[in-house]
Amino acid sequence: MADHTNFEEQETEESDSQEEDKSTHGRSVRNRHPPAWMQSGDFVVENQSKENLAQVMSVNVDSVGVEPKTVQEALNSPSATLWQEAMNSEYDSLLKNNVFKLVSLPEGREVIDNKWVFKIKCNSDGSVERYKARLVAKGFSQQRGVDFTETYSPVTRLTSVRAILAIANQLDMEIHQMDVQTAFLNGTLEHEIYMKQPIGFVQKGKENFVCKLEKGLYGLKQSARCWYQMLNDYLQKVDYQQCPSDPCVYWKCSSRGLIIMAIHVDDLIIVSNDSQMLAQEKNILSKRFAMHDLGKAHFILGMKITRDRQNRTLWLTQENYLSEVIEKFGMKDCRIVATPQETGQRLEKHEGIPVKVKEFQALVGSLTYAAMAMRPDISAALAMISQFASNPSDVHWKAAKQILRYLSGTLKYRICFIGSSDMSTEVKLIGFVDADFAGDVTTQKSQSGYVFQLCGGPISWVSKKQAVVALSTTEAEYVAAAFAAQELLWLRKLLCELGFHQDSATVLFEDNKSAIEVSRNPKFHSRLKHVDVRHHFLRDAVKDGTLH
Repeated sequence: MADHTNFEEQETEESDSQEEDKSTHGRSVRNRHPPAWMQSGDFVVENQSKENLAQVMSVNVDSVGVEPKTVQEALNSPSATLWQEAMNSEYDSLLKNNVFKLVSLPEGREVIDNKWVFKIKCNSDGSVERYKARLVAKGFSQQRGVDFTETYSPVTRLTSVRAILAIANQLDMEIHQMDVQTAFLNGTLEHEIYMKQPIGFVQKGKENFVCKLEKGLYGLKQSARCWYQMLNDYLQKVDYQQCPSDPCVYWKCSSRGLIIMAIHVDDLIIVSNDSQMLAQEKNILSKRFAMHDLGKAHFILGMKITRDRQNRTLWLTQENYLSEVIEKFGMKDCRIVATPQETGQRLEKHEGIPVKVKEFQALVGSLTYAAMAMRPDISAALAMISQFASNPSDVHWKAAKQILRYLSGTLKYRICFIGSSDMSTEVKLIGFVDADFAGDVTTQKSQSGYVFQLCGGPISWVSKKQAVVALSTTEAEYVAAAFAAQELLWLRKLLCELGFHQDSATVLFEDNKSAIEVSRNPKFHSRLKHVDVRHHFLRDAVKDGTLH
């Protein structure tokens, strides 16, 4: 995720502000609100004023304070006592988990350095939860083949998380969350790694000794992999089944009921239809790992969860995160627009001197996380501007800020999952796919886009430029449908592994009759004879009844 450091250069926004000042010169500035028509659609909007939100955010920011960058800053700050307690707690965890032992540095071996990282953990409403200090190894000095080999560690897809939440809401299941304290300290290392003693905790009489690491430590290249392997082995030992479609999703079924668990590094999202079974499984995990039981889930991976179990409704929102992004890039009081991109807009490659490259890339990164988490409505506009992240111009900046202006007026938009009071209602997947034709003015390539819904809300979406140049609208739509069919097959497989079989063909809505006809009838078409064979697997999926 992009760095959240404030930057000072805001030339483009200053020009925008000057235009707004001219338009309002000589009269009072009115408060801007989204128009009435923006209150409807696939999102749900809360009735809370923008001014109230800004007031709450300012109070929370003032109360939190500044996160120190060094140990000296932490111990000289007004919150020095809290930071010292956080450092002591982290060091005690290192000793408790036998992460290292003090030894003399063997001849010919290199020693890596470390640093303390300080973070103020906040609740979903912006209030301070706790002060946290973490000892991090400077793993960038590690050498492949000497200090590490493999580094890859999977994390659950956000699509899987949304699918699990949708199912839990549909079946009125409990949704809880647990956090593994010092998760990486549990993984056993396979290589000999030596590290300097932590600043502020150098033992007297052993100043020349170094730490020989026995367990994983944050910052090491292989720590995430070691932690995942240990957790995976333990879950399978206690009878959890791993989903092949998503290796970070596990499930267990018994006579009592079903429990599903999604793992995102050290965050565990657990849903179950039996509260006693859920409590028992949480107790089992707590005996093996130092766990922080967060109870009912309210804030997951930057998304706030609001639930009305009586009406079988669940909402996801990123209001606080988006407010921070808008304020960071100087668009807090910007003019609201109705769409994330201008109608018919076509951006071209910039050949001149780039304008604020790092800031533009930071903005694209921040918006990318929002689009991946719960804002499919900005995916198409974001896909367009992200192509120019290496060499942005003022025109590209204007297009990027158009997205911020749109988000400023739609902060209250939420993804909504609506369940049925009938528990026997099928958990049914449906999809929508579309494409433009030759939308890219430079390459003449088309854009594909799809959305899949489960239990009343979107769980998966993508807007992506096609890899080939389509010669007709039929070809562009056909390629897009084949692209969507890949995700459709994966989603069906994931749901099947969790016990929610899709007995009938999944409906994929497509608005091009020619593309639909080609997918149903595998006869020769002179205008499609050049289409890559890999796109024709769509015909097989239609033929065998997987999709319709």
